[in-house]
Amino acid sequence: PAFAQGRWEEADANLTRAESYDAQWAILNRANLSITPPVQLPTSVLETSLGKITEHNDTNPYYQTYRPYLAGLLSARLGEFPTALRYAAEVDSIALATKAQEEPHSLEIAVACSDRARTVRAEVAWLQGHWTSPGSIDTS
Repeated sequence: PAFAQGRWEEADANLTRAESYDAQWAILNRANLSITPPVQLPTSVLETSLGKITEHNDTNPYYQTYRPYLAGLLSARLGEFPTALRYAAEVDSIALATKAQEEPHSLEIAVACSDRARTVRAEVAWLQGHWTSPGSIDTS
C-alpha cells in the first residue's frame, strides 16, 4: 500500500525488513518496483536495486530467469545501455536453453524469457529516443 500511495521510503523500509524473512522475494520486489514505468526514483535507489539483484544468487529457476531481466531494465534506466543489452542477451540464452529442455512448461518459460528480453531491448530503444523504431538500437 505504501508504494501505491507514492511513499517510496516507507515501501523501501518494509522491503528491507522483509529481507530478513525472504531475501529473494524482497530483492526481486524492490527491483521490480524500482522500474515501474511511472516511477522516477533517484539514481542511488536504482543503483542499490541493481547491486542487490546482481549480487544475490539463488538456485531457484524462477529467480535465475527473472534476475537478468530486472538487471537489464535497471541498467537501461541508469543509462547503461550496452550492459542492459548484455542482460537481454543473457535472458535470450536462458530462453534457448529452456526451450531445448523436455521439461513440463519449458516452452512457456522460454516464451516468457523471450518476451522479457524484448522488453529490455524496447526499454533501451525508448530511452534512446527510438520509440518509433525499436529495431534501430544503438549498442555503443
